[in-house]
Amino acid sequence: MMQYAGQKSEEAAQAARRAYHCFEPYSAAPQEYAQAVAFVSEDCEAEVLTMLRAIQR
Repeated sequence: MMQYAGQKSEEAAQAARRAYHCFEPYSAAPQEYAQAVAFVSEDCEAEVLTMLRAIQR
């Protein structure tokens, strides 16, 4: 995804980096992300949506 986003545009590449950075703390244990969003309203949805919109352009 990162490579594809980089080929689309610099904006898409930056959006992809932000989205992946959001998930980084959970890379060793993805189930922790699920637990985090179950109890805290903060998630990576906005970053992922921004990335997808940038790639579509």
